[in-house]
Amino acid sequence: MNALTGGPENYIFYLQLGDELQDEFFQLSHFLNKWGISLLPVQPGQLAGMTEKGRNHIITHIPDHRSYDRYIMQFKRYLKMGLLSKKYCVHELSSFGKISGAHQFERTKSYFHHKMPISVEFFIKSVVKNFYIEKSVNKKWPGTSRGRLPSLVSGV
Repeated sequence: MNALTGGPENYIFYLQLGDELQDEFFQLSHFLNKWGISLLPVQPGQLAGMTEKGRNHIITHIPDHRSYDRYIMQFKRYLKMGLLSKKYCVHELSSFGKISGAHQFERTKSYFHHKMPISVEFFIKSVVKNFYIEKSVNKKWPGTSRGRLPSLVSGV
């Protein structure tokens, strides 16, 4: 629960590709806190057990070849099925190209690739915009207005 609003707390997962947190995690967390969103570090193997119902947002940062190799291995193992089932929405900040099959995930708005170098503010605004748009869409009533019976007017 969020202490300020009394509603559920907003959070985004940060996919931790190494044993230690990268410095970028703290920078991203600082900017997301300004928007009322917490950034939670998570190992790829823990991701399936930590996710709730609905769609979960994940930020990945891939600055070097070692991280890229780990990411590709973890993507095939944990993330691909989640993206196909629209369980995850991945915001990838990478100095490499898009993953194979990215067009399939981009159509369903489950995968967003941001090429480095990019300003942190611009990246965070993109993530926050997508996060809050998706939250507001989920609160809409899925149906239309209630049907009415035609009025029975006697013409006699």
